[in-house]
Amino acid sequence: DSFRYFARFLLEGKVLTEFKDMSSYWNDDPAVITRKMPMRKVALLVSALSSNGIDSAGALKKHWAEEDRKFLYELIVSNWTKSEHLHTVKQLWMQTVKKYTQEKKKKKKKRKKKS
Repeated sequence: DSFRYFARFLLEGKVLTEFKDMSSYWNDDPAVITRKMPMRKVALLVSALSSNGIDSAGALKKHWAEEDRKFLYELIVSNWTKSEHLHTVKQLWMQTVKKYTQEKKKKKKKRKKKS
């Protein structure tokens, strides 16, 4: 299932390099996502991705830029993050989303200038 693997690779830092150093902040190994263990937080994460058709970095960045900048934020912060790392994860998450939404806006401006 592409959404399961995308979720796992996202938390492992293989999708967005900014998340690579966050693996020690998770309260479970992201590999549990692909083991198909009946965990509520896995089901919620995979469901959010699949219902929005997100199984790639491009689709995630586009969703953040065009639909919902807070997509997955609460889900990951509240369900996957060790309490002692909440502040750090929140900061890294918001910086990453901001970076990608600004990149999308810059690309749109460039296209408009060329037209």
